[in-house]
Amino acid sequence: MNNNYYKSPKSNWLMRQFWKAAGADAYILERCTYNDQIKQLCVGALILSIGFFAFLGGAYAFYLIIHMEVDANQTELSFLYTSISIVFGIIWGGFIFNFSRFLYISSGNGDGTEAITFRELIYNIPKMLFSIVLSIFVSLPISVSLLDFNYKGSTNGLGPSIISKVDRFAEKVRFIFESNPFFLGLIILFFALISLTPILIKLMLVKGPFEQMEENIVQLSNAEMGIEVIYEFYEDTKGNRRDKVINHPVEFKIRERKKLIEAQQRINDKIIKEYLLTKQSNKDTK
Repeated sequence: MNNNYYKSPKSNWLMRQFWKAAGADAYILERCTYNDQIKQLCVGALILSIGFFAFLGGAYAFYLIIHMEVDANQTELSFLYTSISIVFGIIWGGFIFNFSRFLYISSGNGDGTEAITFRELIYNIPKMLFSIVLSIFVSLPISVSLLDFNYKGSTNGLGPSIISKVDRFAEKVRFIFESNPFFLGLIILFFALISLTPILIKLMLVKGPFEQMEENIVQLSNAEMGIEVIYEFYEDTKGNRRDKVINHPVEFKIRERKKLIEAQQRINDKIIKEYLLTKQSNKDTK
C-alpha cells in the first residue's frame, strides 16, 4: 500500500522468514499495514519456537540414548555422539515445526470476530488434540533435562546397548512422573499453551486488510479459473449450511464430451441400421 495517506513499511529478510513460518503470503503482507505484518510475525515466531524446543529436546533425548561413558581424553568420540545428536535434533525439530505449521495453516479462519464460537471450536478439536500430543513429545525430553537432578537410579545390570539406553531413559521419565508430577504438569501445560496459541489466535483474529486481500485474491483466482462458489447453498443431514462449488470449465467439458459421445452413438446406430437394411435387401434379391 503506497498512497497519499499510508505507505506500507518495508520488510527485512528476518521478518519474511517469520512470515513463511506462519504460512502467510509475503506479497500480500508487503502491501498491508504494519499491524498485520507484526501479527503474522508473532505467529511465525511462536511456531518457530515450537520447532526450536523440539530440536533441543530431541537432541538431548537422543544424546542420552546413544552416548556411552567416555574418558576426558576421548574428545573425538564425545564430539561424534554430540554431532549425531544435533543432526537428529534438527530432523526432529524440523518435523515438529512443519507439523505445527500445517496444523495452523489448515485450521482455517474464524468468523472474523474476536469470539470463538462453539462451531469453530468443534471443527478444530482434532487439530488441538494433535497440538497437545506434540507438546507432550516436545516437553518430556526437556523435563528430563530439568528435573532428573535427583535421579539416583542404578543401571540394574544394563549394558551399553541402545536398548539398554532406551530403558534407562524411560526409567528417568518414569522417575520424574513419580517424584515431580506437579512441575512436570506445569512444563507440559506450558508447551501445550505454546502449541495451541497459534490456532486459537487464528480463530480470534478480527479480519483486517491482510485477510480481506487474501480472500479477494482467492476469489479473483476462482473467477479466472471459472470456479463459482455459492455460499451456504444447501443444508446437510446435520443441519449445517454447506457451500456449492461449480467448476464451469469442467462442467462445460463434461457436457461437450457427453454430446460428442451421444452423436457418435447416433452415427453408429445409423451405420448399423443401414448395414442391416442392405444385408436384408441382398437376401431378398437372391
